[in-house]
Amino acid sequence: MRKALLYKTGIATGLSIITSLAASAAQAEESTGRQIEEVIVTAERQEASIQDTSISITAFTGDFLDDFGIRNQEDLQNFVPATTIQPYDATVRGVGRNFRALGGDSGGYNLVFFSNTAAYDPEELIAYEIGYKTQFLDNTLQINGSFYLYDYDNIHTVATEVTSLGGTSTSVLEADGAEVLGIETEVLWLATDNFTLGGNVSFTPSEYTDDLFILDPASAETPTSLYPNREQNRKNIKGNQLLQVPELKFTGYGTYSLPLEAGAKLDLSGVYSWTDEVYFSPFENDQEKADSYGRLDLRATWTNPKQNIIVTAFINNVLDDIANLQVLRHGEGEHFRQTAGVTSPRLGGLEFTYLMGAY
Repeated sequence: MRKALLYKTGIATGLSIITSLAASAAQAEESTGRQIEEVIVTAERQEASIQDTSISITAFTGDFLDDFGIRNQEDLQNFVPATTIQPYDATVRGVGRNFRALGGDSGGYNLVFFSNTAAYDPEELIAYEIGYKTQFLDNTLQINGSFYLYDYDNIHTVATEVTSLGGTSTSVLEADGAEVLGIETEVLWLATDNFTLGGNVSFTPSEYTDDLFILDPASAETPTSLYPNREQNRKNIKGNQLLQVPELKFTGYGTYSLPLEAGAKLDLSGVYSWTDEVYFSPFENDQEKADSYGRLDLRATWTNPKQNIIVTAFINNVLDDIANLQVLRHGEGEHFRQTAGVTSPRLGGLEFTYLMGAY
């Protein structure tokens, strides 16, 4: 079991995204068929195989990114367990930042002369993780998994508070406790020399565990014009789910490489991912919730015998399931309207690549 006290000034999480892999020459010589490549990482500040590290790691090769057409953060989040990536924000296992970055928040200052909470301390948690990493069938089947608990003594949330001047201000407030308890597993199987299957699943329940009363100025049930006593309009978020943490998420994918005449090949790939509902306010209101959604992507790639011409046909979001990526709330002054960013609709197309020079 790994126990660590994390003052979250950087990426304080057990999941790293590695975009380069190193193959083991010794393994290649011992087997005539495909084997799962050895991954060398520095997640614990020293070089080690991914199978020897004590934390969960999701790794992608450059070929993997090409095979599934991963071009942006919306594509990437479909393959990483317990993760949500918004246009400007990201969370992994509930660990995220209020200010446009991944990792935990350090301390800082609010609007000192206008906020009742002039300053806030760094987030603080104790992270426990225990896991397993195994390979079977001559290193062609890999199963990794972990159980983890993130126990917060201090976690930030952005909220509205009443100021000493009589108005309100948006401030970073400290909740005295929160808990993220989860399990995740990843599977990779090189079924044949041409056929690969993989996937992952994560279950990540989370909640605020201590009292924190927050004003809700965007509540249409208690408009300020009718309820001028703002102190009575505060709500306790204890027991509510943490922001942008899907309780359940899973992904399954497969690739098949079909050899053609004279060295040409046709690569077929598909991926389906499903993400549970998430909340974009600490009040856990249905109006500020993004419903669960699934996404199916399909690709077919032809490569010529000289390996310098590549043609790809693709359909992203085959089922045309549109979901909210972010929900923004507005108060009485803007008639309680809500705005949202959405995922990409169904999109199909062709890609043509011509490689010049060395390749």
